[in-house]
Amino acid sequence: MMNKPITRLVFSQSIWKEITMPKGYDPSWNSADMWYYATIYAAAEAKGMDVKKAEIVAEAAVSKRLYPGLMYEKALEEDILSVSSESISRE
Repeated sequence: MMNKPITRLVFSQSIWKEITMPKGYDPSWNSADMWYYATIYAAAEAKGMDVKKAEIVAEAAVSKRLYPGLMYEKALEEDILSVSSESISRE
């Protein structure tokens, strides 16, 4: 029997989207971290990021949330800030 991927349903751009957790996500993530990932991922897609970039930004945002001192390269930090500040105002 194959394990089904873990998903979260989020409302983005006036539609419901099912967001799949990335393969190999950090096993320390709890349900709130998964919801945060899904919210950031949907916001990244809404900003026009492709699937791979949305995954990278969302995973990095969750890691920064879990490990507040964590720093990434400037471009990724700017993407995280841009996407997370937009999504947080709607939560």
